[in-house]
Amino acid sequence: ELIEDVASGNIDFDEAWFDFCESEEEARQSKVQGGVSYSKSRRDRQLLMEDVARNLTARAGVMTVPVFLPELATALPFVQLVPAEMTDRLARSNRIKPGQYVIRYRKGDLTSHIRCAISRELAKIILLSEREQFMLPPRSDENATTEIIDLANALLVPADLLKAELTKVPA
Repeated sequence: ELIEDVASGNIDFDEAWFDFCESEEEARQSKVQGGVSYSKSRRDRQLLMEDVARNLTARAGVMTVPVFLPELATALPFVQLVPAEMTDRLARSNRIKPGQYVIRYRKGDLTSHIRCAISRELAKIILLSEREQFMLPPRSDENATTEIIDLANALLVPADLLKAELTKVPA
């Protein structure tokens, strides 16, 4: 599918590579922690991440999907989004002083793969550095990567906003 999308011009190589790496990481995480009990605990964590995303989108006044990340960033006054000339990564976060972060992202349009990279960086900041601020349970190395993936997804497309949009689509 990715090869077809690149060949038809629907996406560029960077976006295809990002999508491929993301799907490989998700598949790897599922294999590493497979099993019925894992599925339940993963779903519980997903619901927790959706709750964090719901609170942030409400704080930012976001009402529709897809979420416009600069708008969402207004709910995170300790994070600054800055377009930059980058060739090695799509987005990178840095702590500039205690409790203050900057996410530099590849200059240009906020394409879907850049938006995904930014949301991953936001999730990393929240889950790895500012966890207490969001009253989240202690971090587990075993679940850290899947939590980042789940929160990043929930930030881009919060489930409740998606459900609201789907009600507008004629059957």
